[in-house]
Amino acid sequence: MLCNYITEAKGRVESDKNISLEKRNELVAEAKELLHYSEYYVWNANINGVIIQLRTNNQHLYDFWADNWFPAPLNRDIQPHGRLYAIMGIPNKEPIAYYNSDTKTAIFHNTAYYGLCKSW
Repeated sequence: MLCNYITEAKGRVESDKNISLEKRNELVAEAKELLHYSEYYVWNANINGVIIQLRTNNQHLYDFWADNWFPAPLNRDIQPHGRLYAIMGIPNKEPIAYYNSDTKTAIFHNTAYYGLCKSW
């Protein structure tokens, strides 16, 4: 599908790549609250045998993610090795990216820049 989507952030955003497990759990809980059924996209990508799951409310990111990576099974028996939450539309919050290495979880707020998504 062709879409002329223009991202607000045109490059990398501020990031914290060393968040605690508590902060990660807080951010994931917030993300889950903001992922509404009508705008909830999930794709398990198989990246050289490593399964990374994208969960987002942004169709632009989902389309690029699904177009650029081979699919991995989306079932209960095969768990992702890492997860990426990309949540748009959080009021009064600047674009930022977080990462917790223990759980291999990235959380992006208010950025639909695919270059950031694919590199993390």
